Parts: sequence; C-alpha cells; structure tokens
Amino acid sequence: MRLLSGRVATTHVDAHGEAFHPDVLYDAANGLHDTAMPCLLEHDWRQYIGRSVAARIERLQDGHVALVQDFEVFERSDPVPVFEFSKLLPPVADEDTLPSVLIDRNHADPSDTDLFNTIDAFCPSSGSELKRKAEVVSVSSLLIAFGLFATASVTGGFFKAIGADAYASIKKAIVAWSTQPANECRVLEFVVVCDDIDHAYQVRVYAHAAALGEGEASMDRLWANLRDELATINAKANKIRHVIFEYDRSGLQLLQRVRQDGVPLDMTKLPSTDTTKLGLSAAGIAHNPGPSPS
Repeated sequence: MRLLSGRVATTHVDAHGEAFHPDVLYDAANGLHDTAMPCLLEHDWRQYIGRSVAARIERLQDGHVALVQDFEVFERSDPVPVFEFSKLLPPVADEDTLPSVLIDRNHADPSDTDLFNTIDAFCPSSGSELKRKAEVVSVSSLLIAFGLFATASVTGGFFKAIGADAYASIKKAIVAWSTQPANECRVLEFVVVCDDIDHAYQVRVYAHAAALGEGEASMDRLWANLRDELATINAKANKIRHVIFEYDRSGLQLLQRVRQDGVPLDMTKLPSTDTTKLGLSAAGIAHNPGPSPS
C-alpha cells in the first residue's frame, strides 16, 4: 500500500466554464476529516484503487485554493487490513433512493433520445439529479440508476418495484439502444441500491452494448446472473458498501467488493496503477495538478 497525495479540486474555472467557490472546498475538507472517500482512476468504479485518509486546503501562488487529499492506494499483493470504524465511506441510502430511475444526460449522444423518452414515460422522476450530486461518469458510458430495492426483490425479478410494464418497455428500449451502430462500443452503467436486512449497499454493473444488443434474453441473463452473485457476497456480514460488476459477451464478472471503510476486499483484482499519470505524489508533497481521482 502506498500513501499518495493529490489535488482533487481547485477554484479555477474548468473546461465547462464552472468553478468551485472556496467555501465549498473548505467545507469538503472539513467533512473529509471524518469520512473516507473512494479513489478511482478516471472516475471509473471498475478502477477502484483506494480510499482517502486526510484532506486539507492548499493556497496556490495565483491566489486560488485547492483541495488536497491523501490517499491509501492498495496493491494486488496487499493483505486485507482489519476493519476500521473511525472513518467510513458515505452511506448509499437516503431519502432520495426510493424506487425510481435516474439518468445522467451529461454525456448524452443523439442516439440516447429514444431511451430517455421511454424511461421518462414510465419513471417521471428520472433526470439529471445525479450530476448535481457530483456523480461523474465516463464519456463512453451512460448512467442509469435505480432506487432502493430490497435484496429479495432483486432475487425475485429486480425491476418489479417499478412495474412489469415499465420494465418490459425499458428493456426493449435498452436493447434497441444497444443495437445502434453509434453505441457499439458504449457501456450502460446500472446503479442499484440494495438492502440486505437493514444493510444498504450499492451495486454497479457496467453492461456493454455489444452484450445487451444480443436481445432481451441477454438482459434477462444479466439480472439472473446478478441475482446469483448477490446471493453469495453476504453484504451485511462482510460490511460491504459497494459491489462492482462488468457484463459483456462472456458473461457477468465480479470486479470488486468495497468494504464500508473503503478497503477493497478483492486485492488480486485491483488494476495496475501508474501514479505519475494520476497527478499523485508522495503524501504531503506539493505538485502540479494532473488528471485527478474521483
């Protein structure tokens, strides 16, 4: 395990013409004293590499300020450390995680319109709320988040909470979206908050269009396989906060299980990391900001 430091946000105007107010960064630094945050490569949960352990504000020479975080970056050979109660990842269930569907339109392509319209028709609560919660996804992926489900409903059909008609229509729209040539290399990122005997945890499935485009049976296989996988992870006993899967033509693969304290349980499945490309350095050493972890 390596302890590394990096600037994750500044008050400079970004490529989208937006900037953080200094108070936002100060509040974030204060909040991170008691909370761990995930460390991801390119904001991609498939590349979970560690957790934050400290945060501070750095004053820059041009008068701006930066939020700097120290991260524990795990390696494949690391043993799983003892669970720490002192600093946990944020909870995944709140008043916003009722059965619903949310979509992130920030990386939308014109080919996404029909899929959006179908989801909106059956789930009026859908929208861009996730972006306002600082949810960031890869340009090549489209995020669709489903609200709180009991694990029993996942094993019994997964989408029954939004209704059979809604599921059937959304499934057809997803298959149609996946078969469009423009989406051949894209990914649908499904996010579901599950409840396992009063223990909430988040499940992410990165489903490749090439697999989903094989037909509605492929969608059904995805949820059936997910049901079987979730039945084996013992989320509450293992204190799991996040579970990450990938679904392609070879089937469903478990990529990582992340504990409540931010520790990845599947160390051997960690991605290899070149920290020089992350804009990270040895903890506490100032450096020029580069591509930052989430």
